[in-house]
Amino acid sequence: MKKVVYLLGEGIRKEQTGGYDETIGIRSRLAAYTEQLRLAERREATIRQYERALAYFFRWLGSRPLDQQAVIAYQEALSRQYCAGSVNTRLAPLNGFLDFTGRGALRVRQLPPSKKAREQRAGVVKQFQSRQ
Repeated sequence: MKKVVYLLGEGIRKEQTGGYDETIGIRSRLAAYTEQLRLAERREATIRQYERALAYFFRWLGSRPLDQQAVIAYQEALSRQYCAGSVNTRLAPLNGFLDFTGRGALRVRQLPPSKKAREQRAGVVKQFQSRQ
């Protein structure tokens, strides 16, 4: 049976399979996720950054179904615009949200850091070790 997914309004998706309708409130799931982050004592700045990253993802997703292909396409779209560190900053909240909502199978691996980032990190470690 074909599944049709479309937007009902900001952040609200409706899935229809045959004669069965199920309305999914993404906003309520996002609110529950951010509450879980607060209970885990995440910093408020981190929570706001996660909210922005997830809002960006859902705007990008539009009326497409949330599936593995969409998450991979999102990672690829980010990779064309940003360095690995910035892509990973956007993917971490999405992966956490997918885990929280029971859709952890849709997670994507974070990108390895760029050569420049690895070299900078190695330099910082050397400086730290030389001070001890």
